[in-house]
Amino acid sequence: MLRRTLDSLISRVWLRGGMARRVLFGPYQGLTFGLSAPMATRHSVYFRAYEPNVQTMLDAWVRPGMTVYVVGAHVGLHVLYCAKRLGGQGKVVAFEGWQENFEGLLWNVRLNPQLAARIEPVNVCIAREPGTVLMEQGGSDGKHHIADMASGRTVEVAAVSLDAYFAEHTDPPGLLLIDIEGFELPALQGGEALIAACQPTLILEHHNRQAELLDWLRAHDYTVHVQDKRHILAVSRARA
Repeated sequence: MLRRTLDSLISRVWLRGGMARRVLFGPYQGLTFGLSAPMATRHSVYFRAYEPNVQTMLDAWVRPGMTVYVVGAHVGLHVLYCAKRLGGQGKVVAFEGWQENFEGLLWNVRLNPQLAARIEPVNVCIAREPGTVLMEQGGSDGKHHIADMASGRTVEVAAVSLDAYFAEHTDPPGLLLIDIEGFELPALQGGEALIAACQPTLILEHHNRQAELLDWLRAHDYTVHVQDKRHILAVSRARA
């Protein structure tokens, strides 16, 4: 109760919208985040890990020199954390299709010039096939997603498949972190050539679609190392 009260007080006074604040302690210590609208529900990063289970996976699998793809980068919390862990070597490619989130990502990258050279923001949606897709505004800034039909809440955005992107940018990714609101399977299907060639470690938010993802992983010779209520971590049997 006391911690929640203190967190709330600090958020109201120190973490006001539009400001940029440096993290003073915890796993993101030394990083600076811009308090854009999409960051409004993520003030916890100033006190503790955002998605602690994902941070544990990143701690175990992100290594200096690696190329990491973050699909559904939002404003870059995991992007900046991965870049920090690279230790000045390697690269993080950050894919984000929703414009407001992408602008928040760019701001956060600019606020961390010590890491900026290691981050490549890409303003596209990852889909099964390249072209354009409809994205629908979700109930919150982290819930925007690919849509099948146009509505008053959809916008058309550029899309690329993982295979199409990799064909033009040949640094082999060692890890893919994918969280795109239930469209993880189409992203994997559009990246099968990349995955066969590079055998990256996969961290997937499953959005209660574990069965289809587990079927795909088994069919592509991946072993599940971690499966929890939100995420799957899988490693290619060829690299296990």
